[in-house]
Amino acid sequence: MRKKRKKKGQRLICAGILLIVAAAVWSAYNIYEGIRAGSAAHASIHHLEAMLAADTEKTQRNPAPASAAPSAWEEAAKEAAAADEPAGRETADEETADEETADEETTDEENAEEARAAGESALQDAAQDAALEETAAERPAEEATETAAPTEADIPAGEASTTTRPETGSEDALPSERVKREELEIPDYILNPNMEMPVSSYDGQDYIGILEIPAIDLKMPVISEWRYSSLKIAPCRYTGSAYTRDMVICGHNYATHFGYLNRLYTGATVVFTDIDGNRFQYVVEAKETLDAYDIEGMVDSGWDLSLFTCTPGGKYRLTIRCTQRNMPGYR
Repeated sequence: MRKKRKKKGQRLICAGILLIVAAAVWSAYNIYEGIRAGSAAHASIHHLEAMLAADTEKTQRNPAPASAAPSAWEEAAKEAAAADEPAGRETADEETADEETADEETTDEENAEEARAAGESALQDAAQDAALEETAAERPAEEATETAAPTEADIPAGEASTTTRPETGSEDALPSERVKREELEIPDYILNPNMEMPVSSYDGQDYIGILEIPAIDLKMPVISEWRYSSLKIAPCRYTGSAYTRDMVICGHNYATHFGYLNRLYTGATVVFTDIDGNRFQYVVEAKETLDAYDIEGMVDSGWDLSLFTCTPGGKYRLTIRCTQRNMPGYR
C-alpha cells in the first residue's frame, strides 16, 4: 500500500516537473518569437521611415506644378494690366498733343518778334511813312499776340496746368507683380475617403503606415491585411481605414507589440502615419474587454480607432478605443 502511494506521488511529481518544463519552454518560445518579431518590425520601420523621408525630400526639391487653370487672383491681375494699358496710351497721346501745342506757341512768338523788328526798321528807313509803317507793324504784332497762347512764364504760380490721368480701375484690382498665388495641396483621401489606403511592400509584406504610442514607448509598422502569420511580424489592420475613421488594428500581446496596451490611460496620444506621410492623431477615450468572438462589438463600435490584443489565455480581447482629434494637415 505504501509502495503504491509512493509511486503515485512520484508520478505526480514527474507530471508537475514536466508541466513546469513545458511552461518554461513555451515562455522561452514566446520570448524568442517576440524578439524575432520585434527585429522584423524594426527593419520594416526603418524601411518605411526611409521611404517617407525620400518622398518628403523629393517633394521639397520638386514642388508640385501650378494648376493650368488661372486663379481668381491671376484673372484680377490680368484685368488690372489690361486697364492700365489703354490709360498709358491715352496719357502718351495727351503728352504728344501738349508738345505740339507748345511748338505752335513758340512759332507764334517768333513771328511776333520778327514783325516788331520789321516795324522798327521801317521807321528808321522812312520817317515820312512812320505813321503808316508803324501802324502796319503793330497790326501783325497785335494779331500774333492775340492768336498766341500764353507761355508758362505768363501763367501765375499755382495755376500751372496738370495732366489728369483717367482712373484705370478700382483700388481692389491688384497689380500683377503684387499678386501671390498660394496653392493648397489637398490629400487625395479628403477628396475620396473611400479610396484604398496606399501600401509599401517590404520583405513580402504590404504595410499601410506606422503606429506610435509614446505613453508605452511603442513604434511599430502596420501590415495592410490581417493574417495569423503576419501577426508574428507586426500589428495588422483588422478592418476599416484611417480615411473613413473606423480603423481597427490587432496585435499579439508580445512585449514588443501590444503587450502593454493595458498600461494606457485616458488622454494618452496615439499617432498613425500613412504611406503618403499624412499624420492622424488620436486620443485614448476608453478601455474595454470583449469576448473573443464578439466581432460585431469590435468592428461596429463607432470609434475612430480601435486597438486590441489577446488577454493571457486568449479568452478575451483587451480593446483600446480612440477618437481623432485633428484633421491631418497638408505637408
